[in-house]
Parts: sequence; structure tokens; C-alpha cells
Amino acid sequence: MLDQLRELLEEDDTDAVDVVESLLPMLSGRSEEADLKKIADLIQDYDFEAALQLFNQMERDSDVTGHPLHDGGALTRMSD
Repeated sequence: MLDQLRELLEEDDTDAVDVVESLLPMLSGRSEEADLKKIADLIQDYDFEAALQLFNQMERDSDVTGHPLHDGGALTRMSD
């Protein structure tokens, strides 16, 4: 799912909000939750560049890459 979010942000696709909303409950209570809420706000303001920058910062600063939602994990992609 995180890889899908990155792709949607890179494509300036507002569907990224749906991915963020799906991720929020899964990352509840983690430090990334606040960043994801900010990313959702930026997407709703059509500021995809800032949203992508914050997403990249979140990945660098956290252990989210070790989370099963990331790359290679069982939930990497949302079902359509």
C-alpha cells in the first residue's frame, strides 16, 4: 500500500486520499499517523509535491519500511 501511495502522489492522483484513509487505521498509534493526516490534507489542497516530500521524510525517519504494508508485504497493494 505504501508503494501504491508513492505512485499516486508522483502522478498527482487524488485517489491517494483513499489509500491514506485505508492506511490510517493500520498505523494508528504509530508516529506515522500524524504525518499521514498531514499528507491527506496536502492532497486535498492539491499540493502533491509537498505531500510526496512529507511521505519521503516519513519513510526516512521511521521504521514504516519494516511494516508489512511496505514493499513485499502481504498488504502492499490495495485490492480494487
